[in-house]
Amino acid sequence: MNLKLHIATFVFFLTSLVCEFASAGLIVDRAIIIFNDRNDTKNDVVVINDSGVDKLFVNVEAFEVMNPGSPDEELVTIDRSSSPDFIASPTKLIVAPGSKSIVRLLNVAGRSNIERIYRVNFLPISAPLELESDDEADSSVRPMVEVVIAYQVLAIVLPIDPTVVPVISRTGMEAVFKNEGTANYLLSSGQQCDPLDLSDCRELANRRIYAGNVWKLTLPFDGPFSYTIRSHEGNSVRVVN
Repeated sequence: MNLKLHIATFVFFLTSLVCEFASAGLIVDRAIIIFNDRNDTKNDVVVINDSGVDKLFVNVEAFEVMNPGSPDEELVTIDRSSSPDFIASPTKLIVAPGSKSIVRLLNVAGRSNIERIYRVNFLPISAPLELESDDEADSSVRPMVEVVIAYQVLAIVLPIDPTVVPVISRTGMEAVFKNEGTANYLLSSGQQCDPLDLSDCRELANRRIYAGNVWKLTLPFDGPFSYTIRSHEGNSVRVVN
């Protein structure tokens, strides 16, 4: 199963025309998890059911991101039967109303010289038929469309000696961002103001730049801009003239 995803973390909406999904509310406590120490082999995600009435049934699926941040980015389903480097466990949850459960992310392979990127989907699913009540199983009234809110967690396994080397340049209204290090960085809080009217300022798109990535951005103006660069080393503000 291959998927194309270009956002570090997201909440996506699905609609189903053929089945009824639980109306319980899914919440996860973390959007990004970083494995940043040689002894750091496990991290937990707390799955919360914020409904006071309905049980929550969740399917958990992990993917390895190949060529992250590039045009060839690809998500590959992790095969747990073949000694994988990364595991999300358990793969299915039943969370009682108003309760919490834990999904453990295991970095089985430890760290290497290359940064590894994973994404883990948390998708609400319908109750198994054997767990439905007689009334629910026999009911002839089913909602035709159900909006389901699912979450995706980004998991980053830093390399043994992570370095962040942002290289940013501007030519006219084109900005070029490179990462010549071994670990990713996140561009956030980007802003550019019109050099002829400094009261006219625009927000710039956020973007995670992985090792080896090159990203080009068309700017709204021909002038300086700024970004906050976030990484495992901390945050800094870069102004590019």
